[in-house]
Amino acid sequence: MNVQTELFLQRQVVLLLESNGWLVIQNPQRKGYGVHERFGFKKGVPDLLVIKNGRLIFLELKSERINTKNGKITVGKVSEEQELMIQILRTNRIEVYVVSNIDEVVEICCLLN
Repeated sequence: MNVQTELFLQRQVVLLLESNGWLVIQNPQRKGYGVHERFGFKKGVPDLLVIKNGRLIFLELKSERINTKNGKITVGKVSEEQELMIQILRTNRIEVYVVSNIDEVVEICCLLN
């Protein structure tokens, strides 16, 4: 299993989805600059909104890390704001997934037709 940064994972996901006909809208990532609010994003909104053939999916990306103490791979945690937003979206019957690798995205978006 490859361990990668969230930014690298996001680039992979965007390229994969766009090459398969998905419209991908990225949440601005610059923390501390008010970018989220300036573009109308609420705190906790997932990293990507992807749309194809009437299907709308939010993807929250979390990087995998190697624990230096035991060598095991761990996945980044969802913040309280993100958890609340995911709950709100799911309550409104919107698909939301937390993913940490490209294989999960392939499975969710049915790219293996």
